[in-house]
Amino acid sequence: DGRWIYLVLLQADRFWPELCPILGRPDLVDDPRFRDAKTRFENRTACVAELDAIFAERTLAEWQERLQALSGVWAPAITYREIHEHPQVEPNRFLAEVTGHDGQPFRLVAAPMHFDESPTAPETPAPELGQDTESVLTDAGFDWDAIAALRERGGLG
Repeated sequence: DGRWIYLVLLQADRFWPELCPILGRPDLVDDPRFRDAKTRFENRTACVAELDAIFAERTLAEWQERLQALSGVWAPAITYREIHEHPQVEPNRFLAEVTGHDGQPFRLVAAPMHFDESPTAPETPAPELGQDTESVLTDAGFDWDAIAALRERGGLG
């Protein structure tokens, strides 16, 4: 169905023998091209092609059910719409509310890290296009005549 799944199996040799039967391909465990992390890397094109073909056989919902048996970390890549419904978004404050320049509130993705158990979320929106151009140029040593000349030549937005 065109959906993606993240497999975060950092101990690849530990999880490969567990993953392959879940994928319905226990034969890949003993495939000489994929027997360990080194050979899987050397044969990564073939390995990725095998995995792509396997995952294309089922829907995301089917894979979510099957991957419940995997002890390694995995997750579906969620869509923008699904972000708002995800059960971890609100408790972790992953979407911050910011008031725009027009006074209207909107939500945007906050940085994923927390310091002192507090999320790092912007308190104001990004500057409008060109909002700080003149102050940046004057700080860089341009005088008002030079800035006017740049504007006349179309060098400023």
